[in-house]
Amino acid sequence: MNIRKYSANDTLDCINIFLSNRPKYFAVHELELFKKWLDKNEKNYYILEEDGKAAGCCGFEVRNHCAFIAWHMVHNDLHEKGHGSAILNYTLKRIISKVNWIALDTSQHTYKFYEKFSFRVDKIIKNYYAKGLDRYDMSMQVK
Repeated sequence: MNIRKYSANDTLDCINIFLSNRPKYFAVHELELFKKWLDKNEKNYYILEEDGKAAGCCGFEVRNHCAFIAWHMVHNDLHEKGHGSAILNYTLKRIISKVNWIALDTSQHTYKFYEKFSFRVDKIIKNYYAKGLDRYDMSMQVK
């Protein structure tokens, strides 16, 4: 595994990773949100490569001493092989010294993964992303 900064050349690979995780992990309408986010936040986005190919991605934004994990995903074929943990740990190391809190939103399908990294559930909104796809707001204090 290799992790590096995102570049605009990675956009199609990131979209393919996103599409591999629909509809269970992402709602159809979220693809446009993801594309817009990439255009604005490429300096804080990272690519995990496996055998020279993009296999996962993860990024963050910082607002008011809080970092927000954004668009953390691994290609569906590679789930539960350590890739998600690797790129999340890499991203967290780039955040922790800059903020007091780290937050994210995820679904009922992945919130337990984030609990392993000391995130706690703050709020649940049923059917937020789509019917049957709930939003879990999570956070952890780092300072």
